[in-house]
Amino acid sequence: MPATHDRRVFGPKGQPGVEVPLPAIITADENKCFGRIFTVGAVDRASWYEFWEAMTAIWSVCARHGLGGFYSGLGDQSNLLASFTGSWRSTVSIVNATAEKNSSLVAVASKSRP
Repeated sequence: MPATHDRRVFGPKGQPGVEVPLPAIITADENKCFGRIFTVGAVDRASWYEFWEAMTAIWSVCARHGLGGFYSGLGDQSNLLASFTGSWRSTVSIVNATAEKNSSLVAVASKSRP
């Protein structure tokens, strides 16, 4: 995953000016874990470093213990969020994520299954 501080425009595919179309999926460790970057519908500016920080926090608190999690409130306008799981079988619920407007880390109570 790139971790530059350069600001990019993230947003829904097809929107004018979007440099990084969302949703985006980032896999690691031979697809044993993956992250997703979402928008609540609007275009926003952020750096890849912000997502790296968020996914590192989620990994530290949730994914390494077999849980999924998400971090919301990313981007200049807080329209972006990241989720991360330690397995393709982990599930992350982001249904209520659009209501989150401050950066918050939430552990999802769904355990990965082997």
